[in-house]
Amino acid sequence: MATDTNPEEYSLLDKFAGQLSRHLFFHLLDFEAGKAADAGDEQKEREVLEAKIKLLEGTNMSDYVASLYSQLHGTDPPEKYAKQRQVVLQQMEKFVQDTARLSELLITDEVVNHLRSDKVANLAFLEKEHGVSNQSFSDLFSPLFCCVNSLECVAWLTGILLRPIGHYRHGQRALRLWPVPVPMR
Repeated sequence: MATDTNPEEYSLLDKFAGQLSRHLFFHLLDFEAGKAADAGDEQKEREVLEAKIKLLEGTNMSDYVASLYSQLHGTDPPEKYAKQRQVVLQQMEKFVQDTARLSELLITDEVVNHLRSDKVANLAFLEKEHGVSNQSFSDLFSPLFCCVNSLECVAWLTGILLRPIGHYRHGQRALRLWPVPVPMR
């Protein structure tokens, strides 16, 4: 028994739009863009591209938004994206400087060997022996929220999370095979 149904009736985009973070909603927009491309619906593709720009305009992903703008309008992006990029890069540099001491501590064998599986004990040890505060750890992960593009965020997080593994003989071998370069010293 055949029935005429409109697939738009079953779209969850409108239902979830107000309840998802930008990061999650972006993937739904990507899905909608793929559906529009598969259907050859250029108007829908343009609408989704405009929605992506509006969604990400207030973020620090200025390079990506600028490329979306160029794709949509067929022109160079406005200067505001380049200015925003410079601001974000300055923030990143400040975060790198602010967390340099903690980053160095976390790759020092003597310090790493004293760390245990107990987070509270580790924080107490680092504060007592090296003057590292809880805020230092918060600062260490702050660049994740101000990356210029998502690839920088992935590279930053990967570097931070995998760096301690490099202190072990087998870990160093595994990291040499890892597709993203991880600074070990």
